[in-house]
Amino acid sequence: IGWSPDGATMYLADSGTGQVEAFGFEGATGDLSERRTLVRIEQPGVVPDGLTVDQEGGIWVALWGGAAVERYGPDGSLLATVRLPVDQPTSCAFGGPELATLFVTTARAGLDEAALDRQPHAGHVFRFDGLGVTGMPCAPYRGRIDSPANHG
Repeated sequence: IGWSPDGATMYLADSGTGQVEAFGFEGATGDLSERRTLVRIEQPGVVPDGLTVDQEGGIWVALWGGAAVERYGPDGSLLATVRLPVDQPTSCAFGGPELATLFVTTARAGLDEAALDRQPHAGHVFRFDGLGVTGMPCAPYRGRIDSPANHG
């Protein structure tokens, strides 16, 4: 899940449907509206997994089974592709002092010996610098956290 820079749109990478969904989002109430499919992944065996949003509003989606992270515009247009040497990227996030480094987590789950021989770095975290965009700072949690003492 990620939010547009203005906080008015929530994005969801839905691995079950193979789609990235967009919703109108009301921050004061947490209400969602206007669900629409932003991106439909059509490649067999490839599904959207984790995502993050950059300060320009680009939506970066890790493609499990697709060996890539793709950047989409708020209209669903494909803007960029970052290829990986592993098949199963799981999520992505911007970090570093300027939020200019894209970190991508990956998995080894379900890979047989032959697949692991072809992609020995499966399960590693990758970093990409020089992409020309920066991520957004984390939003603070505004909910309530109950202490264990309150659950008597």
